[in-house]
Amino acid sequence: MTLTHVILIMLGMLVLSFLAQALSLWLGARIARVPGTTFRRVVFACIVLTVVGLPVAIGLAVLEAKIIESIEGLSVAGAIGVAILVIGAYLVLVFLLLKWTLRTSFGRAALAGLIMLVLNTPVAFGIAFSFRATLIETFVIPTGSMTPTLYGDHAEITCGRCGIGYAVSMSGLKERHSWREREIVQSRCPNCDDPGQVPAATPILDGDRLLVEKLGQPKRWDLIVFKYPKDPSVNYVKRLVGLPGEKLEIVGGDVFINDSRLSKAPGVARDMWLLMHDTDYTPAKTMSDRPQWRPIAPNSQWKNADGKWRLEDNDGDAEADPLVFSGKITDRLAYNGQIDWGGPLREEPTTLTGDIKVELHLDEFRGEGSLAFRWRFCDREVIARISFDGKVRISGPGTTGDDDEATGKLSTSLSQVKRLAFALRDGQAHLLENDKAVATLSVGPQGVEAAKIAAARPSEPCRVELLVDRCTLGLARIVIHKDVYYRTLETMRSGSYPAIESGVELPLQLGPQEHFTMGDNSTRAMDSRFWGTVSTEAITGVARWIYWPPSRWHEFR
Repeated sequence: MTLTHVILIMLGMLVLSFLAQALSLWLGARIARVPGTTFRRVVFACIVLTVVGLPVAIGLAVLEAKIIESIEGLSVAGAIGVAILVIGAYLVLVFLLLKWTLRTSFGRAALAGLIMLVLNTPVAFGIAFSFRATLIETFVIPTGSMTPTLYGDHAEITCGRCGIGYAVSMSGLKERHSWREREIVQSRCPNCDDPGQVPAATPILDGDRLLVEKLGQPKRWDLIVFKYPKDPSVNYVKRLVGLPGEKLEIVGGDVFINDSRLSKAPGVARDMWLLMHDTDYTPAKTMSDRPQWRPIAPNSQWKNADGKWRLEDNDGDAEADPLVFSGKITDRLAYNGQIDWGGPLREEPTTLTGDIKVELHLDEFRGEGSLAFRWRFCDREVIARISFDGKVRISGPGTTGDDDEATGKLSTSLSQVKRLAFALRDGQAHLLENDKAVATLSVGPQGVEAAKIAAARPSEPCRVELLVDRCTLGLARIVIHKDVYYRTLETMRSGSYPAIESGVELPLQLGPQEHFTMGDNSTRAMDSRFWGTVSTEAITGVARWIYWPPSRWHEFR
């Protein structure tokens, strides 16, 4: 179901509700003996009630909440009294509007209005219940297990060094009214790694609100809402990873299904790419030990101006003057702040990862040379080279360890391209033009046993380089994302949950009606790794959209 379908269904139900309201008012006017009642006049009255009455009703509801909140020690009886006054004021407004639109006395308008409310309220609730029960339902996210795809209760702060905004978890702190006086939440910027803390005056924001589709059939990588197996009264939202009948295992941060590596296609699960570095937010003063792009040649021709890199008329050896990203790529998330209890903070152990996407926004390419991405991790090297005429060649160790290559061609010459990306994800190397794969190469072992051997070897941090020869290259922006890294219980015990005593033993064979779910915030998520599978009958639906707050509006893809 698309957003267009949802909007059309909602419009249809609104029209049905409006017609039910008009019919109820028409019957009420007839019973109240309102003279000169016509259906046209009744429809006009309903339009006025909707245009004028609905905004006023929302305003009165907000006013009621502020009055109750502002009066300290207000009793339940007092709160009920305030609610009665607000409802009374709204009814008086409705009756006055009906008096004007129906051209009758206040008494007859009030009687017609009361009859309308008595007849229409069950119909309106029935329509709303049918919509909620069979089509779309709303949910609120309280925790950060799906971060950064979904936010739970959080604070939003801005890095004082590079200026990027990011969210920090406040789950569990919202109910502690004095937390700002005794608990400081420390964080690290996801872009420049600068340490910081949530300022005392920062408000705690509610979690995302979702629209969940109930008609669609869940597919792998969808966000599903389901009844928590250990307490069906609680709803959880997680990502669907394992399907009925499959054997599932986690090795090196990747998922293996039936002993083969599970790969996400370039256009699938795009929300699982987590922002790691963006040259649009380059600090005014760089520090050598912080994430950054930099040339390593003594007399490099690379020039940087406010995060925009340029190499002018390079006719030398590309290998001699690469542009290198120096940051360590791990599974750490800035969202997972730490509460400062007054003692030294314990740095949470992180895991090195190499599944990344490097996206280039090109200002200029001129010449008859080439541009290349070079990726190194776990004793493997992959090079994706794009020549001036748009020919693409990806080379690296194939599935058997021997050298292999894949070729393709851009839709135009390199000088006309504005956005290119290299991605290595789940054992697949892709060269992307405007998010569409031009060439793909399977890299490294795809079987689970060979992957276990490879994952056991120690590795240096992932290294990414840009190689340019015989051309002029101008880059307006470079953005790096990393893929979600799934931890096993063994690595969880060395990190966020050292007291874990039990969980689900992997590999796990799923039954005919069993699903395996995991959270995107793998280091903090309580999911199927801990409490097991989710049955088909427990699945409520598929989360399709974030609808609130408006700044977070998003359609999941």
